[in-house]
Amino acid sequence: MSRSRHTIDTEEADALSHSHHRGACTKHRHKRLSLWWRMRLKRVVLFWPVKLCQLLCVVYILVLTFFEAPLGIVDPESGDIIDVSSGKNTENGVIFVNGDYRAVVAQGGRQKFCLAMSRMSAFSMYPVLVLVFLTKCKALHSVFSKTPLSMFLILNDSHELHIYAGNFIIVDSIVHTYFHIMRWVEQKNVHLLWETRTGLSGLLVIVFIPLIVVPMVFLKRVSYELRKLLHSLFFGFAVGLCFHVPTSAFPNGGFIAWVMGGCIIVYTIDAAYVYLRMTEKIETPSFQVLSSGVQISMPVSARFQQRQEKGGFAYICLPWVNRMQWHAFSLFEDPTEPNKKQMFMMKTGDWTTTVHKALQRDTVRPVWLQGPFTTPFKKN
Repeated sequence: MSRSRHTIDTEEADALSHSHHRGACTKHRHKRLSLWWRMRLKRVVLFWPVKLCQLLCVVYILVLTFFEAPLGIVDPESGDIIDVSSGKNTENGVIFVNGDYRAVVAQGGRQKFCLAMSRMSAFSMYPVLVLVFLTKCKALHSVFSKTPLSMFLILNDSHELHIYAGNFIIVDSIVHTYFHIMRWVEQKNVHLLWETRTGLSGLLVIVFIPLIVVPMVFLKRVSYELRKLLHSLFFGFAVGLCFHVPTSAFPNGGFIAWVMGGCIIVYTIDAAYVYLRMTEKIETPSFQVLSSGVQISMPVSARFQQRQEKGGFAYICLPWVNRMQWHAFSLFEDPTEPNKKQMFMMKTGDWTTTVHKALQRDTVRPVWLQGPFTTPFKKN
């Protein structure tokens, strides 16, 4: 018995509906895949000048390591990296270069691979080690923000760049340490980890990493002041790196003391300038207490106004709350008085809640103001 025309029409309609649904799903999947690829490509090209510098550093050290002497340190006869003048040194995992012992012996494919990974990870860190300091040089940013160079400098994205640099340093430090240890284990020279300056300084540096990173990134419930204090241990990380490789290793290494030493000096000078020359006491700021937070209106000096005309942010210290704590807030213009700046502190964290409780009512109290600084979200 043949089916009714109504049944056939219904089946055709259902088939057509399913076809349209499949087509829509396929189109949606293609759109999501295209978006995924665009996001991956954007991540690849993000900070491309930094990544290019990292690549050049890697190429440099691979050439100076795995080419035959005198350009590299590979023995032409054995094809290995050994101390040709002393079999005992080779057995102990070191070669004698320019008056210092270097723990870079590599015999056979596995050891050479481990040495390549450890040296590539070390030299690819140089650009980001510099940038992790430069991204926090606030006075330097303030100077560059007033020049045409600000249109081209990647420091305009200082916060994102700081995060990229920090993440890269974490991963590379672990890779660097792992492959050094694997090579020494195969050579039965693990004692180099505590008997050489390279090993000891490396251990010190690697211990600092979880203290610097874990609280700031993963332990958000810990007070910001404690997380910031632990994050500042990166200073100790940098000092440890200064002693990691002797300068006599140049040009086959030996840069780290000069690079990290220079970064520490620049950062220290910058911080001192900000603290002594870009910080001023505001005697009569007015506090307006609202249910959601506190609004501050304060007269600022002509010098403060000249450093940045509008917008930006500044650090504020309320000595009657805690003289050791400085917190960053956006700056707003006072529409009625051009010589005044305004801040709004929303009651969201421990410190802002403490400030809100300490005030209770509208009042006038002295504060210290540091800045102004260009916001990283401002496009030139």
